Amino acid sequence: MTSGITDSGMTRTIPTTILQAVNQMLKAIGRAEIMSLANENMTEDAQSALSMLSDTSVEMQSRGWHFNTDEELLIEPDEQSLIQLPANTISAVVNPRSYPADVTWRGQQLYDRANHTYVFDKPIYVNLTSALPFEQLPQAARWYVMALAGRKFAVGRLPESATFKFTKEVETDAWSALQQYDHDSRSATLPESSPHFASFRRGQRRII
Repeated sequence: MTSGITDSGMTRTIPTTILQAVNQMLKAIGRAEIMSLANENMTEDAQSALSMLSDTSVEMQSRGWHFNTDEELLIEPDEQSLIQLPANTISAVVNPRSYPADVTWRGQQLYDRANHTYVFDKPIYVNLTSALPFEQLPQAARWYVMALAGRKFAVGRLPESATFKFTKEVETDAWSALQQYDHDSRSATLPESSPHFASFRRGQRRII
């Protein structure tokens, strides 16, 4: 299992929880740990750390990774003939062969610009990228999110006496581990030599 970071710079072999990530960020700026994420335990610094962690997680996931992208997901129109996208959708790519029209994304629905309508009479295949909760991410992604969020969070808050810092080097190492994890995952499940997926990639269109 991919490692995470401890306050001593050593590694952990269990998945990092949100609470652990927030506490690592707090410890890096010399603040006391919190016992839980319950409102009564959340200090101003803890809330800021949690917000930074959440924002950084969405930022990282918006790049589109193997772990948060569904390839060729078939989405059916609902009872009103509308195609609704999940609430946690970050981006989507539609295969024009499944619906040969100019389709865009408005709110959480697909919109047919050519025919000026939200109504669809058949399902559409999309590549869907979703924003997953922190604790549904693989450890390599949690590590990178924590390293990047921790470094940004420490700006203007880092005491000179800090024994561990989320440095650029730590962030770079975490980024390399995440890229390697994604590469290995894609290589194992979606070979670049597959003519089926190569054909799909040539015909895809981004929904914006």
